[in-house]
Amino acid sequence: MVFNHPILEKIVERFKKSVLNDAKRQEAIISYDIDEYDERFLRHLALGYTKEMIANLKGMPFGVKSLEKRQNDLVGRLFSPDERVGVNATRLAVRALELRILNIDNLEADDE
Repeated sequence: MVFNHPILEKIVERFKKSVLNDAKRQEAIISYDIDEYDERFLRHLALGYTKEMIANLKGMPFGVKSLEKRQNDLVGRLFSPDERVGVNATRLAVRALELRILNIDNLEADDE
């Protein structure tokens, strides 16, 4: 079989990068004790949803007050004590992206 070697190298490198990112994401989810609802909450924050909009999603059994408590809990888990002052929803979502809890390539809203 004849194949363009430079293209094959790019495909293999992209595959390796994808596998490494998936492994880092799984490690972050385990290390920071992220559950399905935390991931959904962070994903929708990253997409620009407000807490009110997230509370109204199907399958999200939390009200706005519960989401605020969840946000505070996530800030406590994802930031060191000296970094926690003034963390808002945007900074929390960015931190989730930095830690690879969220994958920026697959950032999509739930079907509603």
